[in-house]
Amino acid sequence: MNPFAGLFLILIQLPILLGIYRYSVVVYQKIDATILYQFVHAPAVINMHFIGINLLNSSIILAVITVITQFIQFQLAMPAPTKSESVLSKQIWQ
Repeated sequence: MNPFAGLFLILIQLPILLGIYRYSVVVYQKIDATILYQFVHAPAVINMHFIGINLLNSSIILAVITVITQFIQFQLAMPAPTKSESVLSKQIWQ
């Protein structure tokens, strides 16, 4: 198993994604927002609270929730080791 197997794909994708981002930033600056969505009215006040947490301030609660969900996602994404893999890893570490 080569740990650098996906590096080539990332090196190809990164300039393309950066180009798309740069293009969207330039185009967004030229758009007249008043005529873009005339049927949707701009809100007078934007509420920056989500389930009682102020999103503008740093929050230890959001940090803990992020760590927990990242850990769960990592555990679900990793395949369970086979018996031969676990025996081999025990032999390597002994």
